Amino acid sequence: MITKLKAILVENKRLFSDMFLVTFASIISSFLSYYLNFYVQSTYVDVLDFANYSLFITFIGMVSLLPNTISTSIIMTVTELKSQEKFQELFDLFQKLISIFLLISIIFFLIIYRFQDLLNQTFRVELNNFFMLSGIYLLFFILTIPISAFIYGMMKFKSFSFLTIATILIKILGIGYFYSQGYGFYSIFYAFIASAIFYILFGSFVMFSNLERPKIKISSKSLIGRVFLFSIPLLFISLGKDMITYLDFLIVKAKFDTVLSGNYSLLINIGKIFLFGSLIILGVMMPQIADAYNKGENYFKKFKIYLIIELVIVFIGLLCFGIFPKYIVDFLLFISNLIGLNAASFISYYNVVDLLPFYSIFISLIVLINLFTIFLIAIQKLYVFIFFILVIVLQGLGIYYLSANILNVIICNIICASSLLGYLVYETYKQYESFNNNSSL
Repeated sequence: MITKLKAILVENKRLFSDMFLVTFASIISSFLSYYLNFYVQSTYVDVLDFANYSLFITFIGMVSLLPNTISTSIIMTVTELKSQEKFQELFDLFQKLISIFLLISIIFFLIIYRFQDLLNQTFRVELNNFFMLSGIYLLFFILTIPISAFIYGMMKFKSFSFLTIATILIKILGIGYFYSQGYGFYSIFYAFIASAIFYILFGSFVMFSNLERPKIKISSKSLIGRVFLFSIPLLFISLGKDMITYLDFLIVKAKFDTVLSGNYSLLINIGKIFLFGSLIILGVMMPQIADAYNKGENYFKKFKIYLIIELVIVFIGLLCFGIFPKYIVDFLLFISNLIGLNAASFISYYNVVDLLPFYSIFISLIVLINLFTIFLIAIQKLYVFIFFILVIVLQGLGIYYLSANILNVIICNIICASSLLGYLVYETYKQYESFNNNSSL
């Protein structure tokens, strides 16, 4: 058994090396992310303010779905060009995509600026310039997306890990600084904008240092067309994958009162510990699977390793969150005291302890949905987007019309996520059978 394990480690040395690097960085960044969330909550104790913070994060995630979808397509294209060592084409593609994403970010900002009053009324936001400042951050954040995609697709995991940690540190330190200067809740916006600007500057430096400037004129129009063509089905896949995580909070925020929406945001905040802890392992899976697929190698061998790891993590997470929910909150209180946060603000977490076991089931399904989705995207099986659309429509209708309380919302989420995961497992099994049949010929 030990000999076999050593052989697997040696055979997949690069895979485990990259996985360890990104996982280590992700663990640190996850800890910092939760320090950031808890720091914000301990600073803005009022449940309405924390709900506004959750709305800001959710709004950015939702609006950036389209650019993030294109990002996935960029990673697929960059991985393929890298495997063919076409670095001059990559340089030209990088420059043109930066220009396109700049245009996209400006369009998004202008739309948000134009309809900010309507957004304020819809989501019951009373802070002045909330959506305008969200739009400014989104403008810079969208520009980080192609940079991040190129770094990820080029497998520059050291730079990717550094930027992941550095940007969160800038957010934490920035909030502290601006808050000390008397900017209050607006400190969050200013700190996030500063982190995005840093990512753009440093990330651009990394890419221009690793790409080869074309010696002759190169046209990347066909590559750009391919990126956006792939993005069409990827849009629906990403929309489904992310909406099944974000949609519930948006409906809760619009449908229920401030207390219930605030409590639900607390539940989401705890649940993300489980979610982030599981997803960090997937940080390097897609480029590795895509690279093996493009080279005609056995990509299922790598996928099996990730599947086993994720199943173990999901089992441990369900065990902890399902059986010991109160101790999870006790642990958060302990950590808050340890790192000097206002522990009194965490007492409200006990309001959602009874719901944690149910919510952990939903989160475990989301983790596995992400695993199978990333795998199918990496091997370019994009037709699965049709089922994503159906599930999201059913989830939205179910939450809005059938959910009278938070528990109903969670149950609706579980039903929809279970059906989606079942379909993805079925599609993956079909690909596995097809791969084995082709290999035996």
